[in-house]
Amino acid sequence: MTPGTVSVGFLHPGAWQSCFASSLIDMLFFDAYGPQRIVSHPHGRMAVETGAGQIVAGRNDLARKFLDVTDAEWLFMVDADMGFAPDTVERLVAAADPVDRPVVGALAFAMKSDGAGEFFARRYRATPTVYRAATVDGKVGFAPMFDYPPGRVVRVDATGTACVLIHRSALVAIRDAYGDRWFDPIEVPTGSAGRTVFGEDLSFCLRLTACGLLVHVDTSVRTTHDKGGVFLDEDTYRLQQAMMSLRTPPSPCIDVIVPTFGRADRLAGVAANIAAATANLARITFVVEADDVASIEAVEALASPTVRLAVNRKERSYAGAVNTAFEACDSAWLFTGADDLRFHPGWDVEALALAASTSAKVVGTNDLWNRAVLAGEHSTHSLVAADYVRDVGATFDVAPGRVLYPYHHNYVDTELVAAARRRGVYAHCHAARVEHLHPFAGKAEMDATYEHGLSRSDDDRAVFLERMGAQR
Repeated sequence: MTPGTVSVGFLHPGAWQSCFASSLIDMLFFDAYGPQRIVSHPHGRMAVETGAGQIVAGRNDLARKFLDVTDAEWLFMVDADMGFAPDTVERLVAAADPVDRPVVGALAFAMKSDGAGEFFARRYRATPTVYRAATVDGKVGFAPMFDYPPGRVVRVDATGTACVLIHRSALVAIRDAYGDRWFDPIEVPTGSAGRTVFGEDLSFCLRLTACGLLVHVDTSVRTTHDKGGVFLDEDTYRLQQAMMSLRTPPSPCIDVIVPTFGRADRLAGVAANIAAATANLARITFVVEADDVASIEAVEALASPTVRLAVNRKERSYAGAVNTAFEACDSAWLFTGADDLRFHPGWDVEALALAASTSAKVVGTNDLWNRAVLAGEHSTHSLVAADYVRDVGATFDVAPGRVLYPYHHNYVDTELVAAARRRGVYAHCHAARVEHLHPFAGKAEMDATYEHGLSRSDDDRAVFLERMGAQR
């Protein structure tokens, strides 16, 4: 091994983006007339052409050639749709260390889906490839650090591999432990026979962690990512975040109400998901039945300024629980939540923005399953203005202070939406994604709580039809 030397390796689909070609040329000239770190070898540049489904094999091939063909100390792995500064390698080497920081990534951004837009469009958002470990709803994974510290070297749990410097010893350590499978996807069980499959870059970072090696990102080393006419870089990301902040109320204003029964083991994950995904969270109110001791103890263990326990004092039902929680609500908005939801980041920003632009008092969210919800005709879980409940009441019969009519379980959401539509104060927000992990959606197993809730569905339907008919 020749200390301080760097070999450049990259994947491409048969063509290079112009930003990459120009960046590579500038970097090679910078190195040739300066540090002279970048070395040649029998393969020259280690360029590997990859087609669809060949990225894993391509990255493994780069790692293998780097170890077996070159004697360079560092591998600079970069994708052929990235743009970067001429001194990128030099700055990453300065930030790295063979022992303490054997893998250092540059600041890069991925394009992630942000839900459906109008007229069958898809929305996308720039997301930093700076990750911390996270477990949500029993699923082990990684969450982007949207608030990453700018301009410094940051310890992370994972990063992407579109622009990263890797020390030879790190690749050797993985080879010794796992063979030549540096980037093979890793699958982990997530309970109830579910599995999470990590991409090749996150799988690489998981193997590094298993070998006791740390991953860092130097957020001062900027890049751009050509996604076909859209360039993802820090300036674009900052503009995106600034625009989102303009749509966000200045202070926390949502009380997420979560009735729960018999599911104490999942409440910590529910709280973590809500807190991570909700920018305008005032608090989470878990509403528990008095005899559900395990759930009471689970919520008490989570108690904080943003997590509160309420014991249901009204009808033993979902509606009774929500109405109980509302009596202590001092936030501008409440959300009729549940313990089987997955909140997607930014859901509240989108819903509040729509409320502000339409003066809606009830904003429906996208549960990513129910056909009526996907059509914008219904909402199973909704954002509701507290003043609407206090002044008018959110049910058919004008009953100030009541959020939901006390059905046994079903049709509480149906009446809430129907009453708001009748009064002209309903808006549906497709971009506010609050996923319903329900057995009927194939996203959960049936349990006693679900069975109890469904047991009197016909009775609830009859009551709803009667109440609906009385409004005519």
